[in-house]
Amino acid sequence: MKCLMYINMLSGNVAMLHKKGELQRCIAHRFDYIEEYIVDNTHGTDFDFKAKAIHFDIVLVCGGDGTLNFVVNVLFGMAIEIWYLPCGTQNDFARACIQKGLIGKKIVVDIGALDNQRFCYVCAAGTLSEVGYIVPRKQKKQIGKLAYLLAAARRFKKHSIEASLQVGQELLNGKFSLILFAKTEFVAGQRFSKNKTQFAVDDGLCKLILIEAPQGAFSTLKLFCRYWRVFGKKLDGNKQTKHIKYLECACVHLTIKEPTVFCMDGEKLEVSNDKEHTIKVYKQMQTIQIIGLQKDLKCKR
Repeated sequence: MKCLMYINMLSGNVAMLHKKGELQRCIAHRFDYIEEYIVDNTHGTDFDFKAKAIHFDIVLVCGGDGTLNFVVNVLFGMAIEIWYLPCGTQNDFARACIQKGLIGKKIVVDIGALDNQRFCYVCAAGTLSEVGYIVPRKQKKQIGKLAYLLAAARRFKKHSIEASLQVGQELLNGKFSLILFAKTEFVAGQRFSKNKTQFAVDDGLCKLILIEAPQGAFSTLKLFCRYWRVFGKKLDGNKQTKHIKYLECACVHLTIKEPTVFCMDGEKLEVSNDKEHTIKVYKQMQTIQIIGLQKDLKCKR
């Protein structure tokens, strides 16, 4: 079998592991031929990587959630298996799979999409959603997850996204501080559900969380209480409150009044307001095997 290693040198400790030869030693015994595709500035172009990948049986992704997102988007619909060695700061998608006992197992996972842009585990807009993509890489390397917490503390403010969402037969209109579609119970390293069994990576469904934008006096305090309800106390089942909607869905039609920036697996996506958008889950679309977190690497020497 032939393996193409997609190595994002800017992610986590990938550069150090690559320099020491750890990445190659961990998989050398598994393949007949291995070739590296190294990224050290941007993710390059879809065309260059796709043209290379079609000649391989497996693409091994060495990076974080954003790196996996790029590879999934490029290989979407192609019969190429993805192996994933999570070397990022948060590794939310891998963390959720590992807690379900899926490490080292070949799984066929759902892929979500906002129009033609795919995501593995989260698509969000509103308060704190930008934390996924604004934290400088240098700061992440220096202080790890603390960099996200500091960014969240600095940027906590009310967003008011005027939107309309058609969820099945239900139409939801309003101004929201958070619109979040999630395939796993982890977002930015935080679990927002008490029951991890509610989430499955292959059921064709995702969770939709809507936090209504507070109005009037003490709006920041009100917003904090609503966020604490979701990410502090954690949601339980499909319970909803007056200001928080928690739904299960496979397809949602979204209309927004103003152009809005979404976070897709930690990557920035600007979404226009000139048309209706579709958020859809493609059931069991991509074969992925998580081969372990970087700290758990056990290499055959």
